Amino acid sequence: MKQSPKTSTLEGNKRLRVPLAVFVLALAVRLIYLLQASKSPVFLFPLVDSSSYDGAAWQLVSQGTMHVQFFWQAFFYPMFLAVVYEIAGHSIITVKLIQAVLGSAVCVLVYLLGMRVFGRRTAITAAVVTALYGPLVFFDGELLAAGWASLWAVSLILLFLGARRGRSPWIFLLLGICGGMSIITHATFLPFFAAACVWLAVVMRRGARGPRNAGGGPRKPIARGPRNVVFSGAVVLTGFLLVVIPVSIQSYRVTGIFSPLAETGPLNLYIGNNADRSEIMAIRPGGEWEDVMLMPVREGLRTKREAQQYFLRRVVNYIAERPGRFATGLARKTVHFFSTRELPNNTDEYSNRAYSPLYAALTWKARNFGFPFGALLPFAVLGMIRCRRSIPGVV
Repeated sequence: MKQSPKTSTLEGNKRLRVPLAVFVLALAVRLIYLLQASKSPVFLFPLVDSSSYDGAAWQLVSQGTMHVQFFWQAFFYPMFLAVVYEIAGHSIITVKLIQAVLGSAVCVLVYLLGMRVFGRRTAITAAVVTALYGPLVFFDGELLAAGWASLWAVSLILLFLGARRGRSPWIFLLLGICGGMSIITHATFLPFFAAACVWLAVVMRRGARGPRNAGGGPRKPIARGPRNVVFSGAVVLTGFLLVVIPVSIQSYRVTGIFSPLAETGPLNLYIGNNADRSEIMAIRPGGEWEDVMLMPVREGLRTKREAQQYFLRRVVNYIAERPGRFATGLARKTVHFFSTRELPNNTDEYSNRAYSPLYAALTWKARNFGFPFGALLPFAVLGMIRCRRSIPGVV
């Protein structure tokens, strides 16, 4: 029996209620935070990385020249700022408002992901946690790429889950485009995107069955999708190249390096993997930082490519000569990765607690315990163990 248009409309409205409520909650939290954080003396004065992004973007808009800073770090974020500045003028508050909306959209995507993998209850819980997750609220209010990285992360997983059913070539094209956008936002997406593409090819090739649902029910069959897996891969690659090739060409024009990745990649790799890692990590912008950056110059190297190769050689030599110390360093960084406290670097997530009572309630630390990650981590581990058969391989 067919449903009447009125019944279909009512059911459609019911389906929209939860994601709409999630969006409103997340946006309200972010707007209240921005209002309270505006009391900070640096609210409209970007510092360190934020200042570099802001300066490069405004130079492009005001002078029509693209600074090397566009490629010193990832390309996407300063270009995003330049687009906003071109439309709204040099308005930092406009950027922060756009990012508040963006962060709220991420919460809705988390809800959709939860619905697809686990079900309504888990989806709502995850979306609310994301909406109230203090560090995300903080970074949505900074001139940094973290909010966009969150968007690409959830979007990529949703697209991979949709592409494994292979119903339309357009989803493969969109997947490639999203993969390219994620990589020019943060290069750390590259290994994930490559591995997830392999997973997708294997699933499509085998015509695998889907994961069990959250209640332990039977596996649902996954459609094989396009018969030619090579064709689907070519479509993904096309979308990916549509993003990274123009960025690489522009990088070559500005820096002489044909690459979509940030110029600082080898330098950052060296900073995290050397005999004096702790001391170098503690360096702040200034003379000491300049000394590190000028290490290739003191060796007689002049081009940017030579500087990148210099730092890569230093890392390779360090691993080869001190494998034990390298392994110990990896172990320490792994422990830091699971630290419940937010670790400060160029930004300190706890600094704005003095200006925003809401943020102070959402993000705090007591000795070695940090909230909210300290509360989230054990539930995440338990959930991964209990629902291990429900979680798709791409996750």
